[in-house]
Amino acid sequence: MEYCTNNAEIMFSFIIPVYNVELYIDDCLNSIVNQTFNNYEIILVNDGSTDGSKEICISWADKYREIKLINQANSGLSAARNAGVGQAVGKYLIFLDSDDWWFRRDGLESLDKILSKEKSQIVIWGYEKIYKNKKKAENHKETFSWKSFHPSKERLPDGKYRACAWDKAIEREYYINHKFSFVKGMLAEDVVWSAKLLASAVKITFFDCDIVAYRQRKGSITKSNSEKKASDMYSHILALQQQFSEEKNKWIKKNLASYLAGQYVVLLIVAGKTDILRKNKTEIERLSFFLNYGISHKIQFIKKISSRTGIYAMSNV
Repeated sequence: MEYCTNNAEIMFSFIIPVYNVELYIDDCLNSIVNQTFNNYEIILVNDGSTDGSKEICISWADKYREIKLINQANSGLSAARNAGVGQAVGKYLIFLDSDDWWFRRDGLESLDKILSKEKSQIVIWGYEKIYKNKKKAENHKETFSWKSFHPSKERLPDGKYRACAWDKAIEREYYINHKFSFVKGMLAEDVVWSAKLLASAVKITFFDCDIVAYRQRKGSITKSNSEKKASDMYSHILALQQQFSEEKNKWIKKNLASYLAGQYVVLLIVAGKTDILRKNKTEIERLSFFLNYGISHKIQFIKKISSRTGIYAMSNV
């Protein structure tokens, strides 16, 4: 993949894949252009939308010089994100789904202050789930505190490092040098991608603040429990198990194991509603040892249930 050269010293590059979100894209973009910090660019990747999304994106790009628009044939979320990274010039990359939005107007300003002090490869923040047609987030944290960790030297806070792209700011130079990318053609693509970021970062900062309004809606990729998603999730877990077994650093190994405990639970929930669990029952049961590494109350509770009733019980969680 070829990358753009950063000559403009732009601080943040938002990468926003767009596919048939004409009802939501305005909320998403309004939340960025109304930020109190304005040293950013927005890269919209229209992934072959068949509704009015393309025309809406064109209108936004015509109005704001900070917005770049890429139009491509439908290739999937991973390909769209990768295309956006290829055109980004910001010091930090921020992925945002086009049906979500930022409800904190000072989100970027806060991140800029943190990064000026911490120089982290990754900053992670919180989110609030938004249901139905609700447009206002009400229960989010508004604190301004953060803490940094070195994953090769210490344990990360359990459950805080999540398998998603939209809760992170990632140093672009670090991202490019490690040749990170999203695997095309697979669902739950954030799972392996997030683990690779974790294993390579020198410093990760956790910002104790909810920034993203995470819209819950039918029809979105993240809410589907298809046979395809279950199969891909199983493949991801096997890949992570291999990464875990080959890791030499004891602290990274512990952090990967804790991360894997959470992803294993997701696999049980998703695969339990398909034939993937039945077809691969023996191997999936073997991987249950990862639950031993999760120290959160939730993981320990699930470990207790699965040990008593078997992994099939998790299909009803």
